[in-house]
Amino acid sequence: MRSFLARCLQKSCLLAFSAFLIALPAVADGVDLVDRTDKPLTAEARLMPERQMQIVAGGDGRIADLRIAPGEHFTQGEVLAVVEQEGRPTSVYAPWNGTLTQRPVRRGQRVRTGDPLLTVVGDGPLLARLDVPGPEAQDLRQGGDIRLESDSGALFHGRIRQLETAPDGHVEVTVEAAPAPEDVYPGDLVRLVVEKPL
Repeated sequence: MRSFLARCLQKSCLLAFSAFLIALPAVADGVDLVDRTDKPLTAEARLMPERQMQIVAGGDGRIADLRIAPGEHFTQGEVLAVVEQEGRPTSVYAPWNGTLTQRPVRRGQRVRTGDPLLTVVGDGPLLARLDVPGPEAQDLRQGGDIRLESDSGALFHGRIRQLETAPDGHVEVTVEAAPAPEDVYPGDLVRLVVEKPL
C-alpha cells in the first residue's frame, strides 16, 4: 500500500510539474524578460535661469533712485538702483548681463538691512532639472537631444547637460534649453520628451 501511494504522489508531482512547464511561455536563450518599451520618457519640470540673484539692502536707508524696470535688460556693471545710507548714495551694480525680473521697492521707500531690492537673472540658457528612476534613465546620454513643449504649446529643443546618480539610484538630469521662444520665461512649466534610441 505504501509503495502504491508513493507512486501516485510521484506521478501527481510529475503531472503538476509538466503542467507548470506547459504554462511557461517559450523564451529564446539570451532574451531579457524585462519589458523594454519604445515609448519615449516624458516628464514635467520648471525652467529656471542658470544664474539668478536676489539683491538685498546692505544697510538701513532709503531708495533714492531706481534705474531699470522689470523686464528690462541690463549690462554688467550698470547701475540698477541707488540707496541712500546715512546721507550718502550707494549704487547697486549689475553683477552680469541680464534682465530684471522683480523690483518689490519704490523710489523714496525706507529699507532695512536684508530687505529684498531687486531680483535679476543672467543671460544664458534656461535649465530644467528632473529626477528619473534609475532603470528609466539607462538610455539617457549627456548631450542627448530633448524635445520641450511649453504650456502655451511652443515647441523647442534642448540637450542633456548633466547626469548625476543619487545615492537612492535615481538619476538627476539637467536639461539645457536651446534658445527658447519669446513667450517662454523662467518659471514656466514645460513637458520634456526624450526619445529612446533603437
